[in-house]
Amino acid sequence: MPGPDRDEVYLAEEYAEIIADGAPAARLQTVHREARSLVGDKSLSGKGNNHARDTRRFIGRWGLTWKVPTRSFPYLDGNEDTVMVHYISPIDFIGFLLEKAPELLFGGSESHAQGGQQLKSFWDNYEKFHPTHRLFQEVHPHRTRSNTLCVSFHGDEGRGLKKGNTAILMFESNIGVETAENMLKKRRLDNVCDCKLNHSTAKRFRTNSGYMPANVRNSDAVPASYETHNTKSNSFLTKFCLAALPNNLCKETDALDVVIEKVSQDFRLLFEEGLEVKGQPYFVGVTGLKGDLKWYEKIAGLKRCFNRQIGSGLEMCHECGAGTPEKPFEDFGHDPSWGNSLYQQRPWDEPPSIAMIPFEPEDARGKPEMVLRRDIFHNSKVGILRDYVGSSILLLVKLGYWNSEDPNESNRREICLERAHASFLFWQKTVGKRAALRSFTPSFLNAKTQSDFGWISSKGSDTTLLVKWLAIASQGFLNDPVDPSHLRMLKHMNLSARCVLGWQKVLYSHGNWLRRHCAMAVYQHIHEFLGHYNALAFFSMYSFQFTGFGMKSKYHMMAHTKHEISLLLQDESVEWVPNPLIFGAEMNEDVIGKIARLSRKVSAKLTTQRTLELYLTKCKAIHTRYRRRK
Repeated sequence: MPGPDRDEVYLAEEYAEIIADGAPAARLQTVHREARSLVGDKSLSGKGNNHARDTRRFIGRWGLTWKVPTRSFPYLDGNEDTVMVHYISPIDFIGFLLEKAPELLFGGSESHAQGGQQLKSFWDNYEKFHPTHRLFQEVHPHRTRSNTLCVSFHGDEGRGLKKGNTAILMFESNIGVETAENMLKKRRLDNVCDCKLNHSTAKRFRTNSGYMPANVRNSDAVPASYETHNTKSNSFLTKFCLAALPNNLCKETDALDVVIEKVSQDFRLLFEEGLEVKGQPYFVGVTGLKGDLKWYEKIAGLKRCFNRQIGSGLEMCHECGAGTPEKPFEDFGHDPSWGNSLYQQRPWDEPPSIAMIPFEPEDARGKPEMVLRRDIFHNSKVGILRDYVGSSILLLVKLGYWNSEDPNESNRREICLERAHASFLFWQKTVGKRAALRSFTPSFLNAKTQSDFGWISSKGSDTTLLVKWLAIASQGFLNDPVDPSHLRMLKHMNLSARCVLGWQKVLYSHGNWLRRHCAMAVYQHIHEFLGHYNALAFFSMYSFQFTGFGMKSKYHMMAHTKHEISLLLQDESVEWVPNPLIFGAEMNEDVIGKIARLSRKVSAKLTTQRTLELYLTKCKAIHTRYRRRK
């Protein structure tokens, strides 16, 4: 009996993607009618009144979803009603991917042999960064660097029903899916930069100032030269959702803790026992958790963190002892006072569920909190850079840089903010960019009173655009200041923006691994930015009586990032330094938003199950298109 022709398959896939986007019941009815007439599926009789059920039958009949099994367990929700909580075990998901879509775990290569070579390259370089990982500390009869997948575990919350939050868990491979294509096209990522070191940075790391030496730039390519991070391609091809838990399960019960415990146990089994696919053993090594500080506090039960600080002079960092008078967290120096207190004391009273994930040695030598990796996206674009942008705009307004000389026009702060936004709009049109934000208001800049420490509530992409605009605007103000006493402040503001653009250019143009020269450039940009930001905070307060450029946890986290780079560069045997974007959650936030939106379109009683079903259908559609383009 002949199967469906190509046009019918394409039509079925198109309908499946409409369904996976969370189409309402009325739209599903139309889809069924069109499917019956165009696809010719007689099983869709159209006589039923349960369109969601008919939709699932249609998708199953045509094989339009990833057939990853879900697991479930009964649980009492906030209303004391028993509900079934559904999640996907990483054992089942990774087994499915290894068999049906190995390229998504092997950097874009469908060959298990080539994927094994890429895995070995990753772990060889990762060992210099994290030599105490259990993969390097333990001997296993079957586990090798070539058959151990490298993954990160991410979690965060998105907007759910009735303004509640939906907790979403996912994992991802640390090797970007464009790696194989880079190798095929000889597209290197390690020698395409114009990273330039100043004299002081070069002297600190005992090298020459200027650009990358020719002998390094022209050296032979190695696998790390092509290995990219997962900040490109479609996010559904790189981020694999394990659970979506609505607010009534997360806020009012400990269901989230139960799911995380089950997932952590599965990661433990994947590392210690592995799984077999097509006769080959595979294991999984977790390189870290990804998320923001609020998420870490929640899942790890942190007692020592910025959000838990209840007084001055107390330790506030889960990684070190910063916060005391002897170790101020604002210390951004080359050798910070808190540098010798890294991972000396656990930041929790009781080990959390995530401590079960194989990572560090489980004896007294272990530093289990190191699994909580720093996310440069939350620390910069939606962290300290929001403070920099918001405070800069408010300070410039205060100093009269958008005042009108017409005595008939008002120079109230709200009016001047409108003029500042008009300047930003004009810049966008000039460079051909478009931001999502619509206006500058005291509320949007979180400064309803003059004494508030302002910061802008912008998206990450908008923050970058604002920094680029400030680089241009501050340069113009430097050329024609309102008052000569502003020159020093404007210089710090301009150089801050240029430092940000400098490190972003390096990180996003390079792959997973930075050559020493490029890592030095990142260190240089971050260190100089922190210095300029610190100066802006000082001059704002003492020269202009302006409260801005607040010193927050994200400032300290950025200092940790550069300190970590410095420690690696002090070891001259380290040839490759990990790109901080390996643990960046920028693309994860995209998935969080999309899955949270799906969770708002399904039955509130079956959120955990139906959301995963729609997600797997969407993944199938995107993966099918991806393979056709290859």
